[in-house]
Amino acid sequence: MNISFIITTYNIETYIGRCLESVLEVATAGDEIIVVDDGSSDGTPQIVTDILKGKNCPDRVEVQTLFLGENTMGGVGIAGNIGMDKATKDCVFFVDGDDWLDADGFRYARKRFSKGKHDILIANYQVFDEAKNTYKAPADEWRWCRLSSGADPQLRQLQALRLIAVPWRKFYRRGFLEQNELRFPEGDYFFEDNPFHWNVCLNTDQIDFLDVTLCYHRINRPGQTMASTGAELAAFFDHFQTIQTYLSPETPPQFRTQLIAWIVGNMSWHLERLQPEAAPQYFRKAEAACKHFTKADLPEDLVDSDAALYVILLQDRSWEAALENFLSQHNRKELRRIHRSASRAKQKILKQFRPVRSAVVALRNCVLYAVHYASYQKQKDSAETK
Repeated sequence: MNISFIITTYNIETYIGRCLESVLEVATAGDEIIVVDDGSSDGTPQIVTDILKGKNCPDRVEVQTLFLGENTMGGVGIAGNIGMDKATKDCVFFVDGDDWLDADGFRYARKRFSKGKHDILIANYQVFDEAKNTYKAPADEWRWCRLSSGADPQLRQLQALRLIAVPWRKFYRRGFLEQNELRFPEGDYFFEDNPFHWNVCLNTDQIDFLDVTLCYHRINRPGQTMASTGAELAAFFDHFQTIQTYLSPETPPQFRTQLIAWIVGNMSWHLERLQPEAAPQYFRKAEAACKHFTKADLPEDLVDSDAALYVILLQDRSWEAALENFLSQHNRKELRRIHRSASRAKQKILKQFRPVRSAVVALRNCVLYAVHYASYQKQKDSAETK
């Protein structure tokens, strides 16, 4: 089984070198590496050229570098589709240009996928926090203990849909993608991997799961989409509407339930980071999406969540009511944050000046002692004179 590695890049000159080196370490004869640069304005294109045209590229590994020149609208969608159009090998494997592969985990997963007859294989990954310089498990780590490749077909699909949608931890059979015309949606929005993931999973029950670390995903770096706190989060409601078009009347009801769980669960994540200036646009789109289901459709584990409260406000009242509640909550949180910050600053100042304060107190005590002693001596001298 040969692989088409599709690497998407945009202004990541600091990170692309490590990414490419990790791909070159696992690429074997017959594979191809396709880099689609989405109009970088930094040194990314030159670094890509220097590394892939150098002597480090394994023999008989084909290389295609596509420099788009201008940044396309949205996120990875257009660049990812261009990469798929250029792919010619048995398997497609996406790589984020600021991530890097785990060689042992990748080789193990590759061997597993090549021996099976699955359309996709979903593996695990680790998160690297750029700001804290630490590693941690992804948010869906707890789901792995409940996964089973031997489950019934529909359950395998639902299990896959409950995992984070990222494309770069999956092996895709290229023939399956082409036969079903599976592509990223293209538009002026981000997070396109979500409808792509849903479309893939709805079109096959031949899904394998493997709990090994394939790659390391970098977070909290400057300019990253997952650091979004503004209007771009509203794209999830566009994707919700798109995914609904993938569900036919014959689709089992469990998938619609899962779609509602998906959007409400993501709203919980959004509300923790949404900024006030982006909230009006966010809640207008949220209202349109929430009209497609009722309170009775809310998943049991999310009924008491903050997101469920907003869903009810959007369904029973209006997006303005939801916005008003959000701003009120945000202001209270901001006041608490300011109070905590001021308290910490006060304690820091007091700690810094504690030695000075102690010296002032000691000096004051010395002065008082001197005054009292002088008064005592004066009274004593006066008594002795008499």
